[in-house]
Amino acid sequence: MKTTIISSVTGALGLLSGIYIGWRLTKKKYETLADEEVAAVKAALTSHYEKLIPISVVVDKKPKLDAKPVPADKDIPAYVDYAAKYKPESAPDRIPGKPESDKLNKKETKVDKSPYVISQDEFSNSEYELKTLMYYKDKVLADDDYNIIHDVVGHVGDEALSDFGRYGSDVVYVRNDALGIDYEILLEERYFYKVAPRTKTDNDGDDHTEND
Repeated sequence: MKTTIISSVTGALGLLSGIYIGWRLTKKKYETLADEEVAAVKAALTSHYEKLIPISVVVDKKPKLDAKPVPADKDIPAYVDYAAKYKPESAPDRIPGKPESDKLNKKETKVDKSPYVISQDEFSNSEYELKTLMYYKDKVLADDDYNIIHDVVGHVGDEALSDFGRYGSDVVYVRNDALGIDYEILLEERYFYKVAPRTKTDNDGDDHTEND
């Protein structure tokens, strides 16, 4: 009986020892597998994020160069325009980096303000001062007070007096932008020195009166 009890106890202890040892071996195995798995994940993440390092981070690692002082104007070498021979003659001499050179070299466009012939509608709707002139048979241009217009070109241009017939056989309209005046020039079939109320000088330099 005693022997049976001892055998049972010994068998139970052996079974428990076997279970414990098996549990310890299994635990160690799975701990080792877990450690290997964690290490593999860390290695994969490290490799992934190394490829995603921003360019700015890489650039920042380069040594910074000391800033050089800005040279004074007198130390800057004179600009040489090597492309000048390829520029058209109308191109201004622009100096790169100096916008003011555009203004200095830009040619001013002159506006032609010479008197020119206009239509009757333009004359009727004009915002300028309106004046009437008479062009007499002896080629004298005068206003309605018989004052002779000596500077014909400056007042009505050099073509107006030969342009009768465009808008009417006996009238021509002229705009003078410089003076701000629109002229109505009427063709007169009489001689100026015969209709003028006072003595006038004709083209030959002879004095005449209205009684001639």
